Amino acid sequence: MGMTPNRTTVTGSTATQTILAANNARKAATIQNTSSAALFLLLDGGVTVNSTSAHSVQVAANERYDLPTYQTNGNTETYLGQILGTWASTAGQAQVTEWT
Repeated sequence: MGMTPNRTTVTGSTATQTILAANNARKAATIQNTSSAALFLLLDGGVTVNSTSAHSVQVAANERYDLPTYQTNGNTETYLGQILGTWASTAGQAQVTEWT
């Protein structure tokens, strides 16, 4: 059984916003930061992202972040929760692909 890709674009903002909603059917996800500014992601269920203390991952300009996967009882799993983000400036966007 294959996976179905779902693509979205998120416009850069210095305000906290949803990059990817929680999804129990998620198998994998990639976030491509096409901005000239760093993108800060929060993957822990928090409500506000910032560049100094409240982020899980910093994605450099024009770089990609792939959600990590792990094995549990022979099944490949990944993070299923909401992913929040904010940019260092409002330039650019993120190209998001989620596989279900």
